[in-house]
Amino acid sequence: MRFLVVGTLATLLALSGSRMSPKPDVHEPHFIGDADLRLNAKDNSNATLLHDFSFFDGSETWVAPRGLVTDGASIPRFLWSPVGSPFTGPYRRAAILHDAYYANHRLHTFEQVNLMFYLGMLADGDSLIHAKLMYAGVWCCGHSRWSTVIALHISKNAGADELRSALDEAKNEAGATDSIAEPFRFSHGSQAAVGDVTGVKLTPKPVTFTEKDWPAVKAYIESQEAAHPGSVTLEQIRELHLPAVPDSPQN
Repeated sequence: MRFLVVGTLATLLALSGSRMSPKPDVHEPHFIGDADLRLNAKDNSNATLLHDFSFFDGSETWVAPRGLVTDGASIPRFLWSPVGSPFTGPYRRAAILHDAYYANHRLHTFEQVNLMFYLGMLADGDSLIHAKLMYAGVWCCGHSRWSTVIALHISKNAGADELRSALDEAKNEAGATDSIAEPFRFSHGSQAAVGDVTGVKLTPKPVTFTEKDWPAVKAYIESQEAAHPGSVTLEQIRELHLPAVPDSPQN
């Protein structure tokens, strides 16, 4: 992990925060520890995490390690708070974890990392509509998507139908229902016969949104939520496409 020259003690104290949080229900999503950051010298474009903190999403614990250098790059800049930094909004801890797992995403799917971000925002007291908008921003207009390969245990005598069923089951268990699942053999890449499959490669479907489409996406979600609060689901956000969003700019 790269370490950079850090700023002043005053900056550290300003960013640390002294808010005491009530003890959470251990079974509900919650954070453990605060995001103690120190802005780095020169342009303050990134910050170093001084202590570990973690987030339990209800089934898995996600850890932001001490020494992490985070710049908020996994959150599109047009989503940053009016103050001008992802370190100051109500999604601060969730954004830092999002950065951490974007940088080291080998063990988690694109869908899992973005869902963690959404649940983290809600756990930190963000509003439901704002959390949905932030989720939509990183889903529709995020800077990168990645494929994930996970192990798949299947009989060498399995037929094509059994393989397809196993691939779909692995996709669902990995929370990657919107990804394309392909058979994968670890020693020979994706060119694998049915009996040789030892893994599944999960690749998120491409999206056609860009930053210029964001105002239309945002307006659409806000109008739906205003008319029917809580009606917009994460699945609906993932399935948004330009023709379905009213008044979207066309290429």
